[in-house]
Amino acid sequence: MLTKAGGPEALQPVELAIEEPGSGELRVRVRAAGVGSTDLIMLAGKYRYAPSIPFVPGYEVAGVVDAIGPGVTGFKIGQRVAALTLYGGYGELVMREAEHFLPIPDEVSDVEAAAVILNYVTAWQMIHRVAKVRSGQSALLPAPPAALARRRCNCCGLWEPQPTVRRRPRSMTP
Repeated sequence: MLTKAGGPEALQPVELAIEEPGSGELRVRVRAAGVGSTDLIMLAGKYRYAPSIPFVPGYEVAGVVDAIGPGVTGFKIGQRVAALTLYGGYGELVMREAEHFLPIPDEVSDVEAAAVILNYVTAWQMIHRVAKVRSGQSALLPAPPAALARRRCNCCGLWEPQPTVRRRPRSMTP
């Protein structure tokens, strides 16, 4: 738990009661949590969307469904999921509305999922909220590493546009 603004030294272990998920919520046992610039800004007490101190930081997680609240469908106990939690991800358990969680494909590790979820959500927002790519349209996605290209295409593929991936010529690669 972040008990005062600072760096990693401001994080303190605490024991909190384990709550049951409410209607529409999942409780997830965290197996990996991302650590990025937003987390560091939160620790410093300078992230405008963070809750008031004290709170448990942790912007992105991967884990397994531990409990399912009433009304939740499409998830099962033990299923691997990832989410952009904004906070709470450094805990052993995190609880959020089920709509925030995505299933993790078998070929993606928990560590990879936690590391990529913020980038994946950002790509999704750019594709769907900014560019507003629709089914039947094409999207040109620059693809430096092949793995990132596949994830970007998957992001597009969820809503059926036809992505066109082009690699930069070697002379342009840093």
